[in-house]
Order: sequence, then C-alpha cells, then structure tokens
Amino acid sequence: MVLMRLTLYLSGGAADSSRSAAALRNIERLAKRIAPHTFDLTVVDVLKSPEVAEALKILATPTLERSLPLPSRRFIGDLSDIDAVMVGLHIALPSELGIPSAPMPSGD
Repeated sequence: MVLMRLTLYLSGGAADSSRSAAALRNIERLAKRIAPHTFDLTVVDVLKSPEVAEALKILATPTLERSLPLPSRRFIGDLSDIDAVMVGLHIALPSELGIPSAPMPSGD
C-alpha cells in the first residue's frame, strides 16, 4: 500500500546536469528520513517529456511534488534543506523534526 507518492521533475538527467544530480542525491537523503513510510518516487525529465511539464504547469526545476495523500503539495527549487522540503510538502511538522519554534518578535 502506497501512503505517499512523490514525483521529482528535472531538466535533464543526472548525467546531463549537476543540478539534476544534486536533486537526486537530496531525494536519496529525503528517502532515508522517511524510510518508515511507504512511498513511491517517480522521476520525470521535462526535457524528454515536455508535454507532461506543460500539462502539469511545471515551470521550474527541480520541482518535487507530493501527490498522495491529498491535497497535493509542491516544493520548487533547491532541495538541499531536507527539513524545509519535508515541512513544505507537509511530510512532517517542524516540531516533529526537532526544530525549535522561532521566537515571536516583541513589540518593543
């Protein structure tokens, strides 16, 4: 049973682009963080499948989309901050990641 479905949209494969290679490495790091969960990962090269990018309105790469569970969420850009990716995709809350809450600014 798939609990989470992720799709990574890239411009060129890992051999073609250092950004794509870095995104794939970061996805591997993400996979280690969410290993207890069951998930599917699909990688789409938008240069090879421009019709997919157009249909889904993928305007920038890399883009990581969580399509399941609903509602879907997208994280666009640098995937190197795994905690930010997880929070952005609602995979985990900051408190679950051990990230302290930012102090509220005082009115002084």
